[in-house]
Amino acid sequence: MHSIVIEPQELPDLRPINAISRTAHRLPRGRTLLAKSNRYFRIGLQALDAGRYAEAVDYFTQVLSLRRSTAALIDRGFAYRRLGNQMAAIANYTAALATNPRSTNALVGRGNAYALLGEYQKALADYSSALSLEPTKTDAHTGRAYVWGMQKQYERVADEYLFVARQQSTSAQAYQEAGMWYAQAKRYDTAVAAYSEAIRLNPMQAAYYVWRARAYRHAGDLTAALADFAAAIRIDPANTDARWGRGLAFEGVGNYQAAADDYEAIERLTPHDHSAYIYRADALTEVGRDEEARRDYETAARLAPNDMELLYGRMQFSFYQHEYEAAISDADAWLSAKPTTMKPEHYKHDLYYVLIWRHIAAQQLGLDDHALLVHMAIQVDRRMWPYPMIAFYLGRIGEKQLRDAAAKGGETTVRGQQCELDAYLGEDAAANGHEEAAKQNFLEALPLCPMDFVERNFAKRGLATLDVLTTRR
Repeated sequence: MHSIVIEPQELPDLRPINAISRTAHRLPRGRTLLAKSNRYFRIGLQALDAGRYAEAVDYFTQVLSLRRSTAALIDRGFAYRRLGNQMAAIANYTAALATNPRSTNALVGRGNAYALLGEYQKALADYSSALSLEPTKTDAHTGRAYVWGMQKQYERVADEYLFVARQQSTSAQAYQEAGMWYAQAKRYDTAVAAYSEAIRLNPMQAAYYVWRARAYRHAGDLTAALADFAAAIRIDPANTDARWGRGLAFEGVGNYQAAADDYEAIERLTPHDHSAYIYRADALTEVGRDEEARRDYETAARLAPNDMELLYGRMQFSFYQHEYEAAISDADAWLSAKPTTMKPEHYKHDLYYVLIWRHIAAQQLGLDDHALLVHMAIQVDRRMWPYPMIAFYLGRIGEKQLRDAAAKGGETTVRGQQCELDAYLGEDAAANGHEEAAKQNFLEALPLCPMDFVERNFAKRGLATLDVLTTRR
């Protein structure tokens, strides 16, 4: 009853502290003061359990008018806390501690109130005091977890929940919470272990398999991730989280057909979710099912015509169809959109590639986009890849400097950068009539490109276009 909660922001005004609810039970005359106070206390507890917090305050106030009661102070503090009056809650918990300094419930309750006010150091001090008296008090640990979470100390949050889980050895949810926070801290192996305990305790909870699968995917074990997503779908075939996760994992191993099948299942389950149509269209484009992809893009456009993921994916699709004006139109719409639905880091990442794809479409039409690139280059971080590609297009660096830039970073990073470099250099060479150089670049890109890089399909389609040109001659 005294565990931490996120309180509502807007609350009704409290009645005066000494007001008696009109629904108060009438007591027969002749009852002793103790009997009256006990009766008020029981009714107050009933009001608490029913969520009638203002009424509970009234009854506990009546108890305290008749006798001193640490329990009534604590429970009135809880009622005030649920009503959003944290200062009144703190006053009640402090009064309770004056009566009984070893009350761990009062310490945790006051810590919770301090936490909700953002006074985290005071909250931590109260939780620590409670734990010094009662080391296994779980709500002190979950309260401390809340504070660590607000301070983005995710590993500490996870440690608190893992402690609680081990104390409550049958609590699958506590293990799930620990796993979630370990994943947030990027300790994926530990997250997997925590989720595994949750699954052991509740093997029919599909969500636990989904969360473990996500941890596996972040750890790079796509085989294990796919197995867990499949387990979740067997338990709950309508679980769209599992379908989304498995679709993305299938993309990671290059199985775009299977990914498209999962996205199609999501379309059936949530026909008004435009994202499913976009992702399926992207996957179908990867396997060359272009007409089906076009239909899915059209459906997504009817549902969300200005969606930035739609504009991004359709821009690339239009380029593949040699519809360069349409590709530029979508690129321009993306650049002029307000990224309200995108995380800033995702917007900054995608901005580079929109500029690159817009440029290669402009090349195909013989359009000069130098001024636009100069203007937009101001908005990107020149220290980050793939800015060197834009610098190359602007003539600020040559191919050798571009290759030197792509060679910086860890092994996986360099592999991805060189994949992109060779794919885009291949297109640049093809646009300038250097077909042999283009072919060589595309061929070099293919073994470098990870399965889920769009540049892999880009290079394959570039080679196919060159083969068609050669055949026509």
